[in-house]
Amino acid sequence: MKIKFFLAILLTGLLFLSCESDPCDEGYTYVDDFCIPDYVVGQNLNYKEGEQFYHIQYGIITYSNSSWIDESANIINELSY
Repeated sequence: MKIKFFLAILLTGLLFLSCESDPCDEGYTYVDDFCIPDYVVGQNLNYKEGEQFYHIQYGIITYSNSSWIDESANIINELSY
């Protein structure tokens, strides 16, 4: 009887642990049903045209024509954080 009770509690606990609200891995942010990598200053210096990242201040940013552009198509002059 104690074993069944223990197993029931263990399984219930595992169910709660597996139901996370954020389905993304660490270093990614969930935006519009997609996991977008977080922008980290200085982490990557070889960005490719059209790459997108999530920035804490600007939201989704896109690398285009050697510049960063926010979702409103504004060029971002300085990125920090």
